[in-house]
Amino acid sequence: MSKEPENFGTPTEQQQSSAEGMSVSDTSSPAITATAAVAAAATSPTAAQLTANLWVTGGALAGAAARPFKRSIEGSTLSDDERSLHEHFMLLAIEAAQQAESLGEVPVGAVLVAPNGEIVATGYNRTITDHDASAHAEIVAMRLAGQKLQNYRLPELTLYVTLEPCCMCIMAAIHARIAKVVYGTSDPRTGACGSVFNISGDPRHNHSLEVVAHIKQEECAQQLRQFFKQRRAAQKQAKQQAKAQAALLSAESNAKS
Repeated sequence: MSKEPENFGTPTEQQQSSAEGMSVSDTSSPAITATAAVAAAATSPTAAQLTANLWVTGGALAGAAARPFKRSIEGSTLSDDERSLHEHFMLLAIEAAQQAESLGEVPVGAVLVAPNGEIVATGYNRTITDHDASAHAEIVAMRLAGQKLQNYRLPELTLYVTLEPCCMCIMAAIHARIAKVVYGTSDPRTGACGSVFNISGDPRHNHSLEVVAHIKQEECAQQLRQFFKQRRAAQKQAKQQAKAQAALLSAESNAKS
């Protein structure tokens, strides 16, 4: 991650519309409508193929009924008891994220919980440590859960994660048949549960999972903001030290000459 976003947890227009049950096309760029799809098919096979693959609006092509994207559930709308339960497990995910930070990783943590409240697996970012681009917190937790349960399917489990899952992680959750995903703060760059993409709400998947957004949002966002603030400060200090060292070497060289 070369450029860190400063607005963790800030709902985007698309996410706000998703929370109101609207489709992506209601707030983003001009949608590909059924009429436009027919026109594209008539003029360019490539455009027609792209139209069929993208389904930008979440609706259907000409001749099929439109199907809206599923919306996420805002944590603030839950009952006190349900929100309290989610907050308990999110705090465990935040603790896991601290382990990632101790390794110099971006602090994201994840916890997989069974319906009876048992912690099945805990994961945290290990991409740098393991030299593995796929070792996000959610993936690490799902791998451990799969080994523990001896099953690549993880039905009935709830995945708690401090940062909104990316495309890779939410698709892995769908393939694993995770029942519910609960996340802390939105990811304004790669979030795939409504912030940037709405993969979790696409009705064409053969498995539908529930998404609960913004549990312990401020705590999760602050953990990330503080990490990047400290990293930028360290990088700035390193540059200043390198500059001072270069100046010293130059001065010594000039003195000798």
